[in-house]
Amino acid sequence: MCILNLRHFASFENIPPFHQSVMDDGILSIEGDPIIDYGAKGFLGLEDHRVLLCKNRGEDAYREDHPSLFKRPAGWEPRPWQPPHNQEACEAIQSELHYARISLNECDDYKQWFIPNDRIYGIMTPEKILAVIKSLNSSDRQDFARLGVSEQDLALQIRYGGGSGDLCAAPCVKVLAILIYNDHEKYLFQILQAKITDKCLPATTKSTDKGSVICKEHKGKHSVEIKRTKVLDNLCGVSHFFCSPYIKTRPGKHIHLVLDSDDVLPFTRKRPMEISPTVTSQHDPDTRARVTVKGEGGFGEVYEVEIDSDNLDLQALDVGTRY
Repeated sequence: MCILNLRHFASFENIPPFHQSVMDDGILSIEGDPIIDYGAKGFLGLEDHRVLLCKNRGEDAYREDHPSLFKRPAGWEPRPWQPPHNQEACEAIQSELHYARISLNECDDYKQWFIPNDRIYGIMTPEKILAVIKSLNSSDRQDFARLGVSEQDLALQIRYGGGSGDLCAAPCVKVLAILIYNDHEKYLFQILQAKITDKCLPATTKSTDKGSVICKEHKGKHSVEIKRTKVLDNLCGVSHFFCSPYIKTRPGKHIHLVLDSDDVLPFTRKRPMEISPTVTSQHDPDTRARVTVKGEGGFGEVYEVEIDSDNLDLQALDVGTRY
């Protein structure tokens, strides 16, 4: 784990504690209407040429640091995957996803957890994806067969993208993982047919527009032919937990990650920062003692947090980090 000192951004006190914006000299920021007038350079000085503005939660940086995860293998011959303990494929994967969750301060709270990218891709291998496809009922499998794609090719397209036509134009690993997590894998065809990929996540729904998924990637909505609107609500509601930001520094640059209030930061622990200054006794000027008080910064109380190492790359800072 890497430990950083972060300051709460007081302008967003109404956001729930785990989703509140935190800021450490330009590493993290949050998207929203500024309460403070920041002058000609704009909100948090983001128009400065020394500032890199990252709007995709560090996804490009993650792909840059993990190229092998996104390189489609040539001549792939799947090895049969047998789920443990006589479980069904989706049941076994769902158990792995539950076990991979990391909770803030080890708190059993349904709003305070995330799954690092490394663990998602480690669980959702092409062999397991193929096993999930084969476990679908015959009518669902026939839907894919009518598109002229084999189950083996479909598994690779879900894992690496690059599908023909509009199906799986980008990887759909997290999409499938969330469906399995929610016991909704049988709706895979309808979701993929609506052109929903990992690039669309995290997504949202609107109560006034049932049957649609709204994503920022395409600056619009995807219409999904599913009568059970709960499927889409659950898909979008869980998507933030599968898309925690990846934090990476760049040499000589001031980096801001633009986040939503629903984004889940990859914190494993968070605690108030305490300092122990030496103070002079009011009654005896010659007597000095050390007292423990909470640290205060320019934006409010200072917190010490531990960030999951799978979501972090601070090499460009050239400073020592605690793991």
